[in-house]
Amino acid sequence: MKHGVPQGSVLGPLLFLIYINALAFILRKHGTPVLFADDTSIIISARNENEFICNVRLISNQTYNWCQRNFLTLNLDETYFIQFRTNHQRKSDFQLVVSDATIPIRNCTKFLDLSLDSKLSWNVHSSELTTKLNKACCAIRAIKSYVSLKILISIYFSYFHSLLTYGIIFWGSSHSTRDIFKIQKSVVRIVGDYNLRGYGNSQIRLKQHKYTLVLVLSLLCMHFIEYKLFNICRHNYVTV
Repeated sequence: MKHGVPQGSVLGPLLFLIYINALAFILRKHGTPVLFADDTSIIISARNENEFICNVRLISNQTYNWCQRNFLTLNLDETYFIQFRTNHQRKSDFQLVVSDATIPIRNCTKFLDLSLDSKLSWNVHSSELTTKLNKACCAIRAIKSYVSLKILISIYFSYFHSLLTYGIIFWGSSHSTRDIFKIQKSVVRIVGDYNLRGYGNSQIRLKQHKYTLVLVLSLLCMHFIEYKLFNICRHNYVTV
């Protein structure tokens, strides 16, 4: 091989990060790059519309030219542009062209499995999450009669709670979480109600463990702030 790393190599991820490190340095002059493996997102801001459009086109061309020089292919079919703005801001009307290809402008896009809309209302993400949680709720209800309480709680945390808490510090305070809160109350009742199964007074309710949506959001926000302010980590392994 004249360049690149064989697929499946142990050193592949590390060498790739070293390889694209220069790209982040170039983009920092006019934007804020966010790199995750081979996915690159660039946040661009400006004081006025003309400066913003100029920076967007400049960074797009710099990214494409850097990829060409370093034997990398920029996947233009999966490259999108989204303009974040408030309800009172006017949307900039321009076309973004890179290497004779027009980059589609979207009102919503996926970022690490979070659906971001142009106004950060989280309506699309909440709608998608509601569908997933409803399916998980139905599955938990269906298997409740066949498994023990311990297994059912384990399924709740692996199949429902994991979806609920992912990215909650971002979307948890939006106005579109009402349906999600109702679904969680339903699944808490399903898991916690063991009177009909002979548990009597020894029944264990998730309510008693305080895993409601509001408290989960509050706890995770406090842990995030604590980590950022005091660099306190709640576990013995390194995360980003």
